[in-house]
Amino acid sequence: MAFLPTFLVRCHHMTTKSAGVSIAEVGGVFGGAGIITGGLVGDWLVFILACNVIAAPLMVVAVLVDDRRAAIFLSAAVVALFMVMVGPPGAIVQSLVPNRMRATAAGFFAVLANLVGGSLGPLCIGYLSDRLRGTHGDESIRYALAWSMLFCVWGQVHWFLASRAMPGD
Repeated sequence: MAFLPTFLVRCHHMTTKSAGVSIAEVGGVFGGAGIITGGLVGDWLVFILACNVIAAPLMVVAVLVDDRRAAIFLSAAVVALFMVMVGPPGAIVQSLVPNRMRATAAGFFAVLANLVGGSLGPLCIGYLSDRLRGTHGDESIRYALAWSMLFCVWGQVHWFLASRAMPGD
């Protein structure tokens, strides 16, 4: 979500105010719904993985579509689907460690998740957007966001591989 406002301003010529309001609605309403859904269905890892596998190509469509309303609507669906994955990984991490280590494990997991998703992810997308700027101009953010979904799929493959070991743990 870090670059959705930039995407809406550059590619769909929205004001920063209208882009901010749209992102607040998308993140607040649909993100919240996704997080609650993830908590309710957290025991069905296959469902959670399916949500994220669907979300990645849907995000590619959301950033490549030319219609502003379609981009916002699709982004809302993507945010809801991605947010399903917020709660269950933390619960999984805590279930894999002894009781006395749960808070530490949760803390380490949160730091790692934020370093990758909140720091390295936007840094890489910004770098890629800058590299693509020569050929795509302001539209470069569109293509950088689309390419970033490869990392989401890569991550989901690893969650799936890890899930195969879970019943034995």
